[in-house]
Amino acid sequence: AGLIAARFGGKVDMLIMRTVDALYSIPSLLFVIVVMTFLRATLASASGGFTGALAAIDSQTGGLIGVFIGLGLINWMPAARLVRSQAVSLLEKEFVEAAEASGADNRRIIFQHLLPNVVPIVVVTATIGIPQAIIYEAGISFLGLGARPPMPSWGLMISEAIPNLRSYPYMLVSPALALSFTVLAFNFLGDGLRDALDPWMER
Repeated sequence: AGLIAARFGGKVDMLIMRTVDALYSIPSLLFVIVVMTFLRATLASASGGFTGALAAIDSQTGGLIGVFIGLGLINWMPAARLVRSQAVSLLEKEFVEAAEASGADNRRIIFQHLLPNVVPIVVVTATIGIPQAIIYEAGISFLGLGARPPMPSWGLMISEAIPNLRSYPYMLVSPALALSFTVLAFNFLGDGLRDALDPWMER
C-alpha cells in the first residue's frame, strides 16, 4: 500500500493515506474488540460457504480468527506510512530515473527497484509490531473475548488466576513474566535488526 501510494501519487496516494488516517483515529484495542465480537456473533450462526469455512478455522484456532483479522486490519498502517515516506525519497534517486528512462513500467519499478530498498523497514516494523500484537491478544483474552479454553493464552491464564491470587500467586506471576519477557525479547530483536539493517548506524 505504501509503495502504490508513493509511486502513483495524486488521488491514489490521497485515498490510501486518508484511509490510514481514518483508521488511526479509531482506538486500536476498541477496534479489535468490535471486529472480534462481530465475527464471533457471525460465525456462531454460520452454516456453510465462506463463513462456514471461517467458522471451522476459528474453532481450530480456539476462537482467535477474529483477533487475527482485527490485528491485521490495524497493524499494516505503520509499515505503510514508513514505506511510503521512504519510497517517495527513492523515487528521486538516479537509479529510478534511469529505469524510467529505459522504459520500465510501474510494476517493474515497484517490485525490482523500490521494494528491495524498503524491505529493512518492513522487517523492523514487523518485529516491533509483533509484541504489540501479543499484548493486544493477551488483553482481549483477559477480557474473555479472545481465546477459548482449552486454547492456551497468557491473558486467559492471568484472568483465571486472579481469584486465586492470595493462595496461589504463582498462577498469575508465571504467565505475566512469560508475557513480559516475550515482549521484551521482541523489542530487543527489533532494535537489533534496526541497527543491523540501517547503514547510517555504522557511520
